[in-house]
Amino acid sequence: KEIKAFQTLKNKAETVLKRAGLPILGAIGVPSEKYPQVFKELTALKASYDQLVSEFVAAYDAKIEIWRDLHLAQHPEWTQLFRDLPTAQHVGGRLAFKFHPFRISAPADATHPELNTAFNDEIGGLKGELLREVADEAKKFVLSLSGKREGGVVSKREFITPRTLGPLRRAAVKLNSFAFVDNSIGPLSTLI
Repeated sequence: KEIKAFQTLKNKAETVLKRAGLPILGAIGVPSEKYPQVFKELTALKASYDQLVSEFVAAYDAKIEIWRDLHLAQHPEWTQLFRDLPTAQHVGGRLAFKFHPFRISAPADATHPELNTAFNDEIGGLKGELLREVADEAKKFVLSLSGKREGGVVSKREFITPRTLGPLRRAAVKLNSFAFVDNSIGPLSTLI
C-alpha cells in the first residue's frame, strides 16, 4: 500500500516514453523533435517522485514500528526477523527516479562497414516494433467502435467522438515521428 504511489509514477513515466518512442538497444528511442517535451514530462514526474520519497522516508520509522508491533503481538517468535530492518536512510537511498538522455548514431568508422550494417539492421528492426504498436492502436480503435449495453449486448456506435479517434491520432503521430525508419512509414502516417 505504501509503495503503490511509486509504482503509479513509474507507470506514468513508462507511458510518456512509450507514447513518444520505441524500444531500441535496451532503451527507449525518442526522436529528437519529441525529446524536449518528454524531458519536461519526465522532469515533472521526477520532482513528484522525489517529494514522495521525502514523505515516505519521514514517515518510515513510525510506520515500521506500527507494522513490527502488530506482527510481534501476534507472533512473538518472529523477534529475530525484525532485528535488522533497514533504516529510513538506507531505504531512501535505494529509491531513485533516473533517466539518461543519449544520442544514437551510426558508427563513423568507414574502415569497418560491418559496424554500420549492424546498426542499420537494428534501426530496421524498429519498423516491426513500430507497426506492432500501430496495430495495437488500430485494435483499440476497432474495439471503441462497438459499445456494450446492459447484459453484455454489443452494439455499434452511432457517432464518433474525438476520444474515439484518439488511437488513430496516436498511431499517426508515432508513425510520423519514426518515418525515417522506412520509406513506407511516411505515406502510411499521411494516410492515417
